[in-house]
Amino acid sequence: MPAWLDNTASTGALDALLNVVKTNATNILLITSYTQGDDYSTVTGNAVADASITSGDFTGPSPSGFDRILTFNGASATASQGAVGPDLHMAITNGSNTVLAVSDESTDQDIVSGNTVNFGTFEIRALQPISQA
Repeated sequence: MPAWLDNTASTGALDALLNVVKTNATNILLITSYTQGDDYSTVTGNAVADASITSGDFTGPSPSGFDRILTFNGASATASQGAVGPDLHMAITNGSNTVLAVSDESTDQDIVSGNTVNFGTFEIRALQPISQA
């Protein structure tokens, strides 16, 4: 059975999903650990760096075949405490009660309190659904 979500630029379901992240994002955090479904207080409690962000820190949503992508353009912050990789993640939040997106931090560098933390560019993808048998 086929599966499909509207991916019309700026009005489709996939853009709507990505625009929730883009328009509500106020912070990106470097966190020491993440398990899918962790709540806001758990995520913020694991933060070692916190940068303020706005919708202007994103590009898109843009097409990627039949899917759509939202690109985070990067930010930086000062580490509030140290952390040892490799299980670091970047979490985008609304700054008050919701974790909007989480991505793996792949450099696996150790973090030193007081040093600059650079949040690199990464993509958040909204994918077409897969048909279920």
